[in-house]
Amino acid sequence: MFDLYSGMLKMMDVFRDDGADVRVKYLVDADYWELKNAYPIEKAAEGGSDFDRAVNLLNWISSHIFHYGNYDNRIRNTALDLFDYAFDKGVYHGINCRSLSLAMTECLLALGMKARAVYIMPFSPYDFDNHVVCECWIKELNKWVMLDPTYNLYLSDKDGTPLDISELRQKIAEQEEVVFSASANYNGAAVDKDELLTYYAKDLFWFMLSDIQGPDSEGIKGRRMITIAPVGFDAKKCLIANIDFRIKNWGDSPALQNWRKSEQETNVIYKGIDLLK
Repeated sequence: MFDLYSGMLKMMDVFRDDGADVRVKYLVDADYWELKNAYPIEKAAEGGSDFDRAVNLLNWISSHIFHYGNYDNRIRNTALDLFDYAFDKGVYHGINCRSLSLAMTECLLALGMKARAVYIMPFSPYDFDNHVVCECWIKELNKWVMLDPTYNLYLSDKDGTPLDISELRQKIAEQEEVVFSASANYNGAAVDKDELLTYYAKDLFWFMLSDIQGPDSEGIKGRRMITIAPVGFDAKKCLIANIDFRIKNWGDSPALQNWRKSEQETNVIYKGIDLLK
């Protein structure tokens, strides 16, 4: 499957851009006092460089909060609320990749570092599973770096330079070597690197992110989702078909109908891959 997914990335490497004037706002100046008073994120992230601080925070979050795929999104997506629910409370109080990445993004912003949660999405609308990761701007490297709190990892090229999401997509598309950080694990267990690389290849076809990054950023009224997708790919059609597939397999529900209605009414904003660089 890796050859199939990586081949799709290679052949679909030109991205749509509708020219909309939209930028991502990073709320580094929001009030994070309550979060920092309740949890020792500053101490957990202590390090000499921005990269050290970001990786220390990644390791700390992953060591205290489990990933749980069946988490039902019951908790408001602020780092404080999510930590209160999940911190050191075991796998059945774990949270999904989305909430893990939103919490980590908020913690990095609270430390004065630009960060964003990015949805990485599969081509097929008949795929129940996508993934969400975090990216952090590392000043000394002058670049973004992808951090995945679900697997406590970052990925580098063969020369040791940590990769951002767009670079990872390109490396996989070219079937070039990528190196897993030594810390990589899933809830404390070793990861199968080939299997995980195939998973990334599947989910790196297109991307979404909020134009506001901060506490409960996806609950902020007026925020917009930005879509980064190859030319010819219809993100709205894909999402609606995915919701219909869920209804077919799981049964109808008010939540799915509301989600479908919201997607139908949404004006998709397409930006090029350069937004991630």
